[in-house]
Amino acid sequence: ALAAFGIGNMTQVNTIAGSINTALSTFGVDVTASVDLFGVSARISSLIIGAIIALVIAMVLFGGLKRIGSVAEMLVPAMAGIYIAASLAVVFANFGSLGKVLASIIQGAFTPDAALGGAFGITIMTTIQKGVGRGVFSNEAGLGSAPMAHAASSEKNPVKQGLYGVFEVFADTIV
Repeated sequence: ALAAFGIGNMTQVNTIAGSINTALSTFGVDVTASVDLFGVSARISSLIIGAIIALVIAMVLFGGLKRIGSVAEMLVPAMAGIYIAASLAVVFANFGSLGKVLASIIQGAFTPDAALGGAFGITIMTTIQKGVGRGVFSNEAGLGSAPMAHAASSEKNPVKQGLYGVFEVFADTIV
């Protein structure tokens, strides 16, 4: 239960707040004001962003599975569209430099340093990704949110549903 609050949710909200603070700083908004909470300095802007996210998520969650589904149904295509539009805007805004960028990528990709760095980087990345992925995020068992999905099942036999949960962990982690 404690992992469900700290591992996934806080990390995601912290990333969102950091991204918004960076964007605000880029436009000249001062986001450095902070307050001392229990001996830890916290940005006021991050606290406000976190509170807004908590309120929005609470409104969605308290609506039940149907509201979660309807929000996801609208949110996922919108996120994809915004991501594609923003990516194209960055490319077109820097269209004059596109040739130099592609030449630099191709030139830098075929050097011994690039090959060695790539090999070292992929080794470290794979090690961390597999370890964390198997331990927490591959099957939700380590995160503690899988029981919520299993509790919402229409299966009448709890033992059968429990076996589905065990199989989920086995299939995702082992297989």
